[in-house]
Amino acid sequence: MCIRICNIVIRKAELKFIGIVLSVIIAVAVPFAIISKAYSTSDEKVSYKYYTYYTVSYGDTLESIAEQYYDSEHYTIASYIHEVAGINSLSEHAHLRTGSVIAIPYYSEEYVY
Repeated sequence: MCIRICNIVIRKAELKFIGIVLSVIIAVAVPFAIISKAYSTSDEKVSYKYYTYYTVSYGDTLESIAEQYYDSEHYTIASYIHEVAGINSLSEHAHLRTGSVIAIPYYSEEYVY
């Protein structure tokens, strides 16, 4: 009989402890979620990364293409050149052949599916 009463007391203590832990988790998570929501407004710009093809003209270099197409919000000119070179299996100082076609990345706020 004593063992059964002890088990009941232990079980109640366990349930009480679980309830306290859940209450603490909720007490921390709810304000955090509210604060996070307050900082993320619908005015935030969302941009999507896409790729397009570019036909190399006479005199084009990766740097001249980068200067024309890079987006300063997402790249530096050097990082854009690095990415374009990597996508197209080129060295960053590659000599581009007129008429060749390379893939270049760009960002847009418009979602295309």
